Amino acid sequence: MTKDPKVVSFERTPAYLHHRAMLNRRENNTIDALELMRHAVERSPENREYRLDLAELLYEMGCHEQSNKLLLDLLAEDDGPSECYYGLALNQLGMSDVSGAMKSLKLYQKRDPNGPLLGEVARLAAELTLYESMNRPVSRRLYRATRIADRACEAMREDMPEKACRLFEKTLELASEQYEMRALYAMSLCMVGKVGEAKRNADLAAKGFPPSVRALCVCAQVYGILGEDELAFEMIRRIEDEHPYETERRLFIYTLGEMGLDERAADCARLALQETPYDRELLHVRAIAMKRAGADDRAVAGF
Repeated sequence: MTKDPKVVSFERTPAYLHHRAMLNRRENNTIDALELMRHAVERSPENREYRLDLAELLYEMGCHEQSNKLLLDLLAEDDGPSECYYGLALNQLGMSDVSGAMKSLKLYQKRDPNGPLLGEVARLAAELTLYESMNRPVSRRLYRATRIADRACEAMREDMPEKACRLFEKTLELASEQYEMRALYAMSLCMVGKVGEAKRNADLAAKGFPPSVRALCVCAQVYGILGEDELAFEMIRRIEDEHPYETERRLFIYTLGEMGLDERAADCARLALQETPYDRELLHVRAIAMKRAGADDRAVAGF
């Protein structure tokens, strides 16, 4: 008579899951590491070490917004770890937000002046200070124009197009040759219904040289709003000739979506995902574009 073998239950504790995640991370098994790390955090949400490691892993995968959310949640807690500010700075750099990264580094220095990351924070802050000084407009007049343009963009985001128009007009009085600013001015004119002026300024912005992907994207949207389809498609062709990359490519994908060119938006997102395959925002954008373009639900479900 045979006996049933004894079944030994094996409880996958949070510590075990975290340990396995770190092993997979070192071996570049990123997907497995992410899944294990998430399970560890789900089972032990109070463990800050696990959450910090998850945020760092997401940063390494290019998922900057998700990483930032974890770090901000940690900072919202009592006595949140100061290293979160350093993590925020790295994510902000990954999203091309140099000024935001500088602010985060300064917050770390203020919060933990003798912290273990102080040397690295000081080195990175010095590099960013040098970068900003090298990229600051040489002309004081242009510098003022840039600052006013920032306020105009903020007004547009807050749905105050009349204010944006006034600020862009001041900007262009100081720097009439800045065609990216002129393209945004054209958009603000569109928003207040000044169709003729919007078209005239978009035409001027589109002639800027060397070509600016940002300006061309905005011009394409302006022409689309105005019903100037031929000009809008000309802008799209010119943007494709520039082979936009990273931030500019995301703006191009957004522009394609706004113009209803969903198949092209999905294909552009596909190319971007070859560089950052775990970027949830891009995955989401591609799924939406595919759905709008009429893709099969099963194909969309994969994203």
